[in-house]
Amino acid sequence: MKLIRTAPSLRFNFAWTFAGNVVYALCQWALIAMMAKWGGAAMVGQYSLGLAVTAPVFMLANLQLRSIQATDSERQYAFGDYMGLRLCTSVLSVAVIAAIMAMNRHSWEMTAVVLLIGCSKAIESVSDVVYGMLQQRERLDLIAKSLLVKGPLSLLTIALLLWTTGSLVVCVAGLCAVWLLVLVAADMRYGARFETLKPRLRLQQLRSLAKLSFPLGIVMMLISLTDALPRYFIESILGTETLGFYASLAYFIVAGSTVMGALGQTASPRLARYYAERRTADYKRLLWRMGALAAGLGAAGTVVAAVAGKPILALVYTPEYAAYGPLLVWMMGYAAISYAASCLGYGMTAARLFAVQPYIFALTALASFLSLWQLVPLHGVYGAVYSLMIAGGVQAAASAAVVAYAVWKNRKREGDRFVATTA
Repeated sequence: MKLIRTAPSLRFNFAWTFAGNVVYALCQWALIAMMAKWGGAAMVGQYSLGLAVTAPVFMLANLQLRSIQATDSERQYAFGDYMGLRLCTSVLSVAVIAAIMAMNRHSWEMTAVVLLIGCSKAIESVSDVVYGMLQQRERLDLIAKSLLVKGPLSLLTIALLLWTTGSLVVCVAGLCAVWLLVLVAADMRYGARFETLKPRLRLQQLRSLAKLSFPLGIVMMLISLTDALPRYFIESILGTETLGFYASLAYFIVAGSTVMGALGQTASPRLARYYAERRTADYKRLLWRMGALAAGLGAAGTVVAAVAGKPILALVYTPEYAAYGPLLVWMMGYAAISYAASCLGYGMTAARLFAVQPYIFALTALASFLSLWQLVPLHGVYGAVYSLMIAGGVQAAASAAVVAYAVWKNRKREGDRFVATTA
């Protein structure tokens, strides 16, 4: 294994990660805005439905290997093991998506969009394994540099294709090509500085790693399913165009999620080290700081939506979106809950509490389904956002209970070790 230098500071990593994630998220948001302006809400709805079909499949298959890599402080598995497992699950995911589309009666255009989005996610999943290795070494600046290239290049490519062809199929095909180019030209080159980027297909190691990571795969699938369920209900009951309006507004949550994602990715390796070393006070202090930032972001977003939601929607999208200003306020209220739950999720993963998480998110998904079933027919698209808030509350409460137990357990071990040392 290649030697590496001392890891950069948290401040350095956060600055780079924040910059990379913000630029990438803004480019993804601009992509949706372009679709809304040039293709209409129906095109946004088609793209959103494609994401809703493919995301749960890939979230399950990806097994959240990046988080396991980043918190694998004892280097239990080699990079080749992670890459080998990821390649196997990515191929399987594309096959499953193809089977799903074969069993549903969609237009050829919708089928092509979903399959191409599936291919783009397969490419993205390979990059994600490289990112996990870089995150483990706390070289998040290299991940950020990749995103700083990937986001603008994707946006430019799709803008040109959408302007010249007006075809969503061609645009998504262009997205696949860009992500493949970035994987080969940037991600693999950065990763090669630290590891030999060769997958290892050793059955025993793959089985062991899959067994360890499977609970987190279930968790990510359930999280993605919880996010996708409102889209399924809206598309089925209210139509693709209404789904386009909903999906466009949902991108406002991305601003805070970008900050929380940057913070979580930066802090995860250190949180894991604090917990593993029984430094409970440091673990708790860092988690509290993350929670305070989450609360501030959520409150700020809600206030901005309440004061200037309508003109912002008209400016970013089109004037017809301004009618959804009140919905944006409710959506940002949900965002505040979601940011807090996200912090607690990073805390659970850093403590290696994998087995309990599927139960938390199964309960969250069930709460989402039941509330959607009752609220969407009664309150339309507003009912979908109400259900998000209910599900987010369930997730946050359950996660807080688990993290509190983890802190108590680690503090008890810390005390037992102190007694044993002084005896």
